[in-house]
Amino acid sequence: MCYQIRNAMKTFILTAILSAFFSITFASPLVVKFQVVDAYGNMLKKTKVNVYKGNYLISSEISKSNKVKVDLKSDARYTIEVKLDGFITKRVVINTNTYDQEPEESNYKFFVELERTEVYADMPNADQFFDYPAAIIEFDSELGNFDFNRSYGISSKYHRNEIVSEAIAASDQ
Repeated sequence: MCYQIRNAMKTFILTAILSAFFSITFASPLVVKFQVVDAYGNMLKKTKVNVYKGNYLISSEISKSNKVKVDLKSDARYTIEVKLDGFITKRVVINTNTYDQEPEESNYKFFVELERTEVYADMPNADQFFDYPAAIIEFDSELGNFDFNRSYGISSKYHRNEIVSEAIAASDQ
């Protein structure tokens, strides 16, 4: 009897350990693929792409083409920063937490549009705006997939247009 209980306990513990190992090791990662373009849709090559997990730089590379692929682990917050001389640095925040739901797809594709710094040269408040992410990507439980946070995108676009309008009004005076 004691032998049977001991075997049952061993089986239970081994199953729990293996389950934890597999859920950590094989948690659904998110693969993001994006293309870097300018305001006219032209491909931009040799951009510096920094990937931060939380506040820690985990990867930095110069892209050979305008296409970039980044593998992200589940249940974390990442910031992808795209830089190129003569252009304003853009950041995209990605939250890979799926809240215990399985996403329909493990790939997400988008564009990062870099704008020339000269466009904002005469705009004193432009730096404040570009400190914030250009977009936030997160799991949408209604869609069952990752998507842009639309309310953040609308708000971001509104503030960008406000800065441009202020600069135009100031230059007209």
